[in-house]
Amino acid sequence: MYTIKSDSNILPAYYNVIYFMAFAVSLSVFLNIISVIRLKTIQSKISTVERNLLLVTIFSSIIQCFAAANTFVLQLDPSRTSMLGQIAQVVLPFASDFLTISQPYVLIFLSSKVRTGFMQMYLKRYAATVTSMGFTKTGDWKSGAASRSTSHVTRF
Repeated sequence: MYTIKSDSNILPAYYNVIYFMAFAVSLSVFLNIISVIRLKTIQSKISTVERNLLLVTIFSSIIQCFAAANTFVLQLDPSRTSMLGQIAQVVLPFASDFLTISQPYVLIFLSSKVRTGFMQMYLKRYAATVTSMGFTKTGDWKSGAASRSTSHVTRF
């Protein structure tokens, strides 16, 4: 179990960090709600990039809320006597790591091009079942243009 030990009184600084985390997560949730409302009121159709950017921020906000809730549970049960406090203690390193490295997973989840490229690069046995879009060279590199091909992917 992790405990805070110091010769100086660090609790005021620690509580300031907790207050800042609560403020930052609340602000993130508030701004995501405002963004969703704003994009819903736009009369024109939003682009895929705007929709995916909004989804990335929403997923990031959900992950932030999960990590903050885990930290707040640890604050409510400092001796870790309850089952919830013990679970939060075990989940703490994983929540922290996931908060740090969640962006690539969200990108793979949202982008079909990235997901297809990832599957073709690292999961070769599934590459044949994935429909992909790749670029292949069709003519002389000075005069011919590259064309899109869905049947063949060339690695350079």
